[in-house]
Amino acid sequence: MKEVIDFMLKHKDFYLEYLNERIIKKIQYGYTCDVDQIYCHLNLINNEDSAYYNFYQIIKKFFKLNKKRILECASGKIPILGSIIKEYEDCRVDCLNNEFIFDSYKGTNCIKCNLKNEFDFSYYDLIVAFRPCEITENIVDNCIKYNKSFILYFCPCEIQPNNKDVNCNSAKEWREYIVNKCKMSNLYDISVIEDDKMQDRMPILIAKIK
Repeated sequence: MKEVIDFMLKHKDFYLEYLNERIIKKIQYGYTCDVDQIYCHLNLINNEDSAYYNFYQIIKKFFKLNKKRILECASGKIPILGSIIKEYEDCRVDCLNNEFIFDSYKGTNCIKCNLKNEFDFSYYDLIVAFRPCEITENIVDNCIKYNKSFILYFCPCEIQPNNKDVNCNSAKEWREYIVNKCKMSNLYDISVIEDDKMQDRMPILIAKIK
């Protein structure tokens, strides 16, 4: 735990919301993707024991990754998932996030971008995202626009659709809204699975272009 807090203090401009006593007490349990990424980065846990590695194992069950151009969206300040994919696969991995601690990370290309704005997905073969939270719908919309296969692991948050005329009354209802949006596009063969090794055991949405 001390190593994680020391890392946050060293890079405090990236972690201001964590630096209060109430939240620091929770850091030892994992708490958020930001904290989990620090644990992986500092080798306080083996990457192969992490949810990121398990998600990589799920990705490669559904998609061929060799020689592909992969975009990880909402990769977080330290793109652990992207770096794991790059370590084990002969592929290009670009990681997209609004901020990064490092300019590049373990062979991945770090691209600073706010995905609430449009980003050109046309270069990529596959889009992946691990708990992208409030920008989930923006990612899905871009995948539909650019006809891209994708896989994402939902977060447990209750989020409202970008369309202000649509209201969701629960996190489950919002996730169903996202899945239905993909089905209505008629672009995809859709699978929704769960895995008990994943944090929160939220659904994983797999969308393959037909």
